[in-house]
Amino acid sequence: SLVSFLQKLDWGVAVLADLDACRRVAYENVVDVANAGIDYAELRFSPYYMAMKHQLPIEGVVEAIIDGVQSALHTY
Repeated sequence: SLVSFLQKLDWGVAVLADLDACRRVAYENVVDVANAGIDYAELRFSPYYMAMKHQLPIEGVVEAIIDGVQSALHTY
């Protein structure tokens, strides 16, 4: 059901306790894509949803995601 699916997303967001965790998740997503040999990927995220559990600043979440992606792109 939709409710069951959304509850699983809540579990994943619960681990995003700080901006560094958001950055790391973005970084690791790009690393996983590169290691899988995928040439193109679109990462989608909801800054509000990621921020709400731990009252993170929404703008900070966006900046952390951008930083994580850019760091991984420079590495891989």
